[in-house]
Amino acid sequence: MLLSQAVEDLNGKLMPSGKQLYCNRAQKKSERLAELRRKFDAMKMERMSRYQGVNLYVKNLDDEIDDERLRTEFAKFGSITSAKVTSLPHQIATSLLVNR
Repeated sequence: MLLSQAVEDLNGKLMPSGKQLYCNRAQKKSERLAELRRKFDAMKMERMSRYQGVNLYVKNLDDEIDDERLRTEFAKFGSITSAKVTSLPHQIATSLLVNR
């Protein structure tokens, strides 16, 4: 009971040196890896949901890239509603709508 109180009181406390104290129970390596994997997966899902259905702008493509090649290259990241390569004076730009 006292250890859990120490964790609650001390974890995240700012030290006089400006560093933040980390206080938690000791974990096995497998427990740490599992926790990090869960955090990473949660961050990945949050990122995916944040950028779902967003227009994507890509520039500096090679001249031989066309609409179909662009669609093929980006298909592994999600379904593409539309892909269009447009030529600008000194560059090639694209606009994509990727839905995950």
